[in-house]
Amino acid sequence: MASEFQVEVWLLICLLIAGALFFLYVCGRLGYALGGFIVAFIFKRFFKDGDNERAI
Repeated sequence: MASEFQVEVWLLICLLIAGALFFLYVCGRLGYALGGFIVAFIFKRFFKDGDNERAI
């Protein structure tokens, strides 16, 4: 039987791992979204044609 201290240490380790994974997930999502906006902005700024601004 594990002591109470060992159980608390394992719970703390699991919470730290879960927090780190959640942090990486959130940073990955934000980086992906911001990267998409930056790529779209650069593409629109430097590679635009006159036909793209015309309404369908």
